[in-house]
Amino acid sequence: MLAPAGLFALSSEDWGTAVQLVRGELQPVAADPDGAFAPGDAPVTWLVGAARALAASAGVRFAAAVVVVPDDALAQPVERVERGRNRGALVVRRSVLPLVLRDGVSEEGRLSVADPYAVRALLRERLTLLGPAAG
Repeated sequence: MLAPAGLFALSSEDWGTAVQLVRGELQPVAADPDGAFAPGDAPVTWLVGAARALAASAGVRFAAAVVVVPDDALAQPVERVERGRNRGALVVRRSVLPLVLRDGVSEEGRLSVADPYAVRALLRERLTLLGPAAG
């Protein structure tokens, strides 16, 4: 998503249970009785990998990879992966997402006012849209 604060890779997830970051990946806080969060699920790693692949193919830079969860699924409004391969990725409550998209992750990551237009033009040039809206 191209927002005022930059280009963000977003994934919205809802497993119906509270989650937490453990070693840079989301895990259920308690045992998941419904099995919605399957063993081996790695939503942060998947999103970071997809963002890196798109960034390399389109020649763009993402401000952050952001996994959005329901407000009651996360203890803190924003949790950031501090170490490892997923470093810099965020897990945010749904209610906090507009603030992150508007204000950014940090001051050095925020684009200038003119930059979103350049990024949008580059994405239009390098990406092929599929589906009925592609016309």
